[in-house]
Amino acid sequence: MQKGLETAFFTFSFADNHWPDLHRLMPKGLLEPKHRYRNTSANPHLADWYFSEKLNIFIKHFFAGVLDHDRIWHRYEWQSRTAIHAHGVVKLKNDPGIANLLTNTYAGRIMADNLANDEYIAGKSHDELNRCRQIVTDGVSAEFRVLSYVDTLLTAMNTRDEPVNPIHAAVPDPHPCSKDIISSINNENEMAADYEELANCVQRHVCRPQGYCKSQRGGTQYRFNYPFDNEDNSRIVFERIGETGSVRAKIVHKRNDKYLNVHNRVMLQH
Repeated sequence: MQKGLETAFFTFSFADNHWPDLHRLMPKGLLEPKHRYRNTSANPHLADWYFSEKLNIFIKHFFAGVLDHDRIWHRYEWQSRTAIHAHGVVKLKNDPGIANLLTNTYAGRIMADNLANDEYIAGKSHDELNRCRQIVTDGVSAEFRVLSYVDTLLTAMNTRDEPVNPIHAAVPDPHPCSKDIISSINNENEMAADYEELANCVQRHVCRPQGYCKSQRGGTQYRFNYPFDNEDNSRIVFERIGETGSVRAKIVHKRNDKYLNVHNRVMLQH
């Protein structure tokens, strides 16, 4: 925090049972997909090493190369089934200063409310009112900059016209995570179809009865707030935290799919 707020939080999960290049390194080689979990369970050291190597290469070429990051930090965690994954934060050089812009947005909204109150504006000079109006104008401009920037990085829009409930969705065969992108994708249309398969296969939350997403407090409350409401446009919401007087900014993304995770298309596809 000494260097300020990071631009984004990210998570990398491991398609460990769908990567042929990983299973070529396993003692029993390329087994059928349904048997590959035995290899990863029996050889976690190979799976973990391969994941860390691939992630480090991806960070070099995607975050440093494509996004031109200023700094990055990540850590590894393991699921109950021993599968490795990583969480991290990144600061991008083209970050417009989201934290300060959100502060200006909030100040502008508060001032707009004040200016709608006759008691607040009573007795204020012309110059004072102009300064107040400028705060509102700056807030609107700041909000536009934040949302424009965020919408270039992240999406919650499904390119599929009528996405079905994810619990009933069929998994494509072959699984999209097992494809060799160099040999299987030859044109722009195939690239778009590949993205649509990936998004609908691995980026849609599945709310299973008594599943992982249910809160341990009651079994019916969702831990991750799914399903979300669809939104016509991205927007910024400010929430008060308890009785402390603190305010938290939340970006609500434009979405047409109640179950789709917020993601970066280029990151997902590559």
